[in-house]
Amino acid sequence: MKQPKGGGLFAEKFEDVHFWNCSFISNMVTSQGGAVYFDNFDKRRTSRISLLLTNFMGNNAKHGFDLNINMAKEIFMKDIKIGHNQRYNMTSLIMSIHSYSIVLNSILFDLFAEGTALMKLTFSRANFKQVKIPCPSLTHLYEETILESADTLYLLYKCKKCKRNHYIVHSGLWVVNKNFQDISANFWLHECHPCPIYGSCIDGKVTAMTNYWGYVSGDQVVFIACPVSYCCQNTPCRSYDSCNTGRHDLLCSRCK
Repeated sequence: MKQPKGGGLFAEKFEDVHFWNCSFISNMVTSQGGAVYFDNFDKRRTSRISLLLTNFMGNNAKHGFDLNINMAKEIFMKDIKIGHNQRYNMTSLIMSIHSYSIVLNSILFDLFAEGTALMKLTFSRANFKQVKIPCPSLTHLYEETILESADTLYLLYKCKKCKRNHYIVHSGLWVVNKNFQDISANFWLHECHPCPIYGSCIDGKVTAMTNYWGYVSGDQVVFIACPVSYCCQNTPCRSYDSCNTGRHDLLCSRCK
């Protein structure tokens, strides 16, 4: 669906709006609110919005935000998954203007490689419990920013692929927690590493060479020689700990 505001849904002068187990997929707008746009410009109304178990996937808006909410008194969101805006290379959750209470819990961003996640909350009393933003598989976190002004909070997060002949075991992860004015953030950067000896690295993934078996030590892979014919015999191997047909376990030492 293509229209100026609210690709999947446009609502104004609303009171209570509740979503449960909904999906907004592949909507497009020429202005704001790729999936949903709410505008309660009548300040006399008491408006509440709740979204539970709702997915936003592949929606596009000229100004980048999947969900725009203006003048809602209360916003509650839980178990929300936000997919990538392919047109603008950005995954963006919400832009809320002049909302008195905002509670976000279990928000999951699903980024494309080298994409950007952005969340903008306007009004200093915004309160969210947790926002969890993992990097895509085989990418690492290279920029994270929390910006606060008098009435606006921005969360900005960027992921990046490993450069050539490098690999990563665990993708980057950013978990941000907030209670009223207190913000805490945990970062799992998981840097890319040079390809190890006896390994082969393509697009950030490390696999074993013939007759070698790998294990993870910290966030790196170490390879050791296998007994003859126990481990992967044909390159490219599927993973760093691939075994020959009919074998498994540590150093592929056991028969199936």
